[in-house]
Amino acid sequence: MIGSIAGDRGSRANYVHGASKALIDRYSEGLRHLFAGSDVRIVIIKPGPTDTPMASPYKAQGWRLAPVEEVAHGAVEAMRRGTPVAYLPRRWKFIMLVARALPDFLFNRNDF
Repeated sequence: MIGSIAGDRGSRANYVHGASKALIDRYSEGLRHLFAGSDVRIVIIKPGPTDTPMASPYKAQGWRLAPVEEVAHGAVEAMRRGTPVAYLPRRWKFIMLVARALPDFLFNRNDF
């Protein structure tokens, strides 16, 4: 399944997109629970900002976007290994760990 880092924390910049991706997170979590102990592997790919047409406004603002090829390669590798949750590029795992840990009064000061 394709999720997004946007599903990890609600943001005023993309709260509808983030809510839909959070739903995918819970759905895949439930499927992993349902198929626990079987040969079925549920993998959710959570890409950060990637150089696609959807991210073109970010590119115009000078954001550093992940190359599509890097994210695609990481997704294939995560599926091959059966990684339950794969943040791509991998640095987003640590970035989102911090973002999820921030108290609301700090998180809300940013324009994510």
